[in-house]
Amino acid sequence: MKEKDIYLIRHGQTAPNVERRALGQLDIVLTNEGVEEVKRLALHLKEQGVKPQRIYTSPLLRALRTAELLQSNLGGFIELDETLREINYGAYEGADRQGLREIEYGYNSLKMQEGKGETAEEVEQRIIPFLNAVLQTNEDSVLIVTHAFSASVLAQIMIDIPRTFPNIQSLSTADYSYFKVEKGGENTVNVLSIQRNCLKGPLSI
Repeated sequence: MKEKDIYLIRHGQTAPNVERRALGQLDIVLTNEGVEEVKRLALHLKEQGVKPQRIYTSPLLRALRTAELLQSNLGGFIELDETLREINYGAYEGADRQGLREIEYGYNSLKMQEGKGETAEEVEQRIIPFLNAVLQTNEDSVLIVTHAFSASVLAQIMIDIPRTFPNIQSLSTADYSYFKVEKGGENTVNVLSIQRNCLKGPLSI
C-alpha cells in the first residue's frame, strides 16, 4: 500500500480558546491573532516543502478559514467533511477550564451523556469512515484541518491507543502533528513515523 503523509492540524485561535473555554460546534470565527498564527504555520509548512494535494476540513468557520489560509500558501484542493466537526459539548458548551477538567475534556462519557453531548465513542464512529476513505485515495500528501477533541481522537485511532483522557493527544491552535502512514487491515493504520506538536510543542491542559 502506498505511503501517505498526513498533517493533522488544529484551527487557529478563537476568542473562547483565549478564555480556555469549551468550544464545540458553536460556529466562531478566528481572532486576528488566529489569522496571523495560521499564516505563520503556512510559512513553516512551506519551508518544510509540504505540497498537499488535498486539504480536508471541518466546515465550521474557524477550521474552514484556517484551510483557506493554508491553501493560499501551499495549494491543494479544499474538501469539506462534516465528520471533522468538533465534538458536541451539549450543556458543557462554554465550560471554563475547571468544567473541562470535570468532563475530562469530553472523554467522560457518562457526564457527556448527562449533558446531552457527544461521547468520544460517537466521535470515533464518525471519524473512522473518513480516515478509511482518506487512506484509500492516491494522494500522497494531505492536510486534515479540524478541532482539538476531534484531532485527539483521530490521532488516537491512527496510533491505536485507548480513546481516553490519560491518552489525550493535545494540540495548540495552529499547530500540527505529522504522520507517515499506510493502510493496514480493516479499520487499521500502519503508522511508519510520527512527529507530535511540531510547531509549538506540547500543550499544557
